[in-house]
Amino acid sequence: MKKILFTFLGLMFSISVIGQTYNTGDKTFDSNLKTITVEANKDLATFKANVVTTYSTTLEKVNSLFTAGMAAGDVVISFEIMKLTKKPITDVITVYKKSKSKGWGEMAKELGIKPGSAEFHSLKDSAGKNKDKVTKGKSKSTSTPAKKTTPASGKSNGNGNGKKSK
Repeated sequence: MKKILFTFLGLMFSISVIGQTYNTGDKTFDSNLKTITVEANKDLATFKANVVTTYSTTLEKVNSLFTAGMAAGDVVISFEIMKLTKKPITDVITVYKKSKSKGWGEMAKELGIKPGSAEFHSLKDSAGKNKDKVTKGKSKSTSTPAKKTTPASGKSNGNGNGKKSK
């Protein structure tokens, strides 16, 4: 019985994530937000920690967005809007609760970001750039360490390419 219940809950969760719509007015932007939600749900605790770090915020604020009914993609766009508009996150939550059925394009407009404006493009670009930051595991580095170069024979003169200095 438990197995059936967990299977049902998993299926319902998958349907809700797949059916998640953001309605930003931009297909790529919507796709990035959906990807954030899918990836974040694989390890929500790490996602929340990454959001705290990426947006210099508190876990309490991140949790307040989830409590308001937001998915991970909604959380990221909320912090991006807060950053661009310099409005408190509580304002974003209020608009979300009132207007979420209209989609993020309309909500962004209500919060002062006009469609097609520089702010909208910045919002779109930031969500794409931050997608990897907020969905990566803590232990995985996003940068490649510099290669250490040492001479193989120890006969180097320190000038590179075997050339002698004058």
